[in-house]
Amino acid sequence: MLATAFGASPAGGAEVDITANDQVDRFREALSTPGTTVRVANHVRLDLSGLQDIEIQDGVQLLGGRTPRQTGPLLFTRTRPEVLFLVRGDDVRISGLRILGPDQGVPNGPGNKRAIAANSTIELQIDHNDISGFQGVGVELRDARGRIAPVGLPRVRVHDNAIHHNQHVGKLGYGVAVKDGSFAWIERNVFDYNRHAIEGDGDPATGYLAYDNLVLPGGGKHKWYPIYGWAYTHQFDMHGSRHCGAGSLFSDALYNCGSAGHHIDIRHNAFWYTAGTAVKIRGTPQGQRPCGATVYYNTFSHGRIGSAVKWTQRGTCQAGNKVGFKFRIRPCDVNGDGVVDNFLATGRHWWYQHARQLHWTFIRRTLNVPTGCPAPQPGI
Repeated sequence: MLATAFGASPAGGAEVDITANDQVDRFREALSTPGTTVRVANHVRLDLSGLQDIEIQDGVQLLGGRTPRQTGPLLFTRTRPEVLFLVRGDDVRISGLRILGPDQGVPNGPGNKRAIAANSTIELQIDHNDISGFQGVGVELRDARGRIAPVGLPRVRVHDNAIHHNQHVGKLGYGVAVKDGSFAWIERNVFDYNRHAIEGDGDPATGYLAYDNLVLPGGGKHKWYPIYGWAYTHQFDMHGSRHCGAGSLFSDALYNCGSAGHHIDIRHNAFWYTAGTAVKIRGTPQGQRPCGATVYYNTFSHGRIGSAVKWTQRGTCQAGNKVGFKFRIRPCDVNGDGVVDNFLATGRHWWYQHARQLHWTFIRRTLNVPTGCPAPQPGI
């Protein structure tokens, strides 16, 4: 059927164009066919309500047209699947889409509702998407089969996405979760209104490289207490494997000792968020000594480093970080098209927000914080 219904790609696989809102069945069939390139037109709105575990097989490229000036196609669900997209194969790319779940607030419902989940898949790339509205996790990465070694450059990349409004009371609510020994490269994403932007489960082989991400002020809501209001939590995280001390009597202090992953490298990120700690390592990383968790060359709004970065045991090192940074959005014509955009310099990089869009786009890494608007940046 695919040989006649779909055109052939240059690599010999099928090519499928999704151009109408009523092509959900065609869309699912294409994703379940190895080697298929699936292009979703920007005007398409696919209602995936009632579906779950939509399989993405080996070699599938799922591509939309989201750019700084285009919102891209919308794939949405009004229901709460345990997993909306389940990556089954290697060499998969998910790019240029809006993936929208039903929960934009801070729900307290049961279950771990996830937008994208992958287990022991390699050469996986998730990029340039807008992922929001899932009370469990935006992107969950596992490695139960031990295929992803925590050495060299990771074979799983999550980059240049806007991951936001993935929240839950007291647990879950993660932008990206790295578990069961998975090891991921998490780069140039914008995080906002997640309980944790990045979460690690503490498995001795789990780890991540977090570079050049922007964490906006929203989110971090952990629990609501009468009279007091919201208690807030941290944004970048690695759990410990055990509970220790008097702190473990409280649910917001569980998993506070023992193994805290293999190694975690957090550098060149910018944290506008100040409601809670920016980075918290809740045990001792196992893969590298003496510094299994490195927190280097980041920018924090927090007034002092002890408020921005915390750890409960050994093996965390911090250096070269900037604290007390005053984030300021400036109106500027960043791309030279004659329309006023928003410009943000973080002391580590430049970002811009196109006048007709909502998401922030990475421009480049630089320490320069101009007092006015920069010269128009080509190619954005």
